[in-house]
Amino acid sequence: MAKVNLKKFSIPELEELQREIEQTIDQRREENRIAVKEEMEKIASDAGFSIDELYGKGKGKKTPLPPKYRNPDDASQTYTGRGRKPGWLADKLAAGADMDDFVIG
Repeated sequence: MAKVNLKKFSIPELEELQREIEQTIDQRREENRIAVKEEMEKIASDAGFSIDELYGKGKGKKTPLPPKYRNPDDASQTYTGRGRKPGWLADKLAAGADMDDFVIG
């Protein structure tokens, strides 16, 4: 590859060159990704499989869990029962309340 003398370029010219290089790199990466994916699909197909059979389907979006607990003082504050307890619930439990006091339904 021929060496380019970058010192002769102005800053705006260098910035434009940088943008063009980044676009070209992104385009080449996408082309390579597609080519590799097609090659992998062909290899899997030749062996009698699909890519999904070999790797499984990608993780889908998780649906949010419905809340199990509600703050009686502010109905907009809820808790699913998973993860760290929200502050309002931790405060009420520390004050002697029971989890069953906040069950929805």
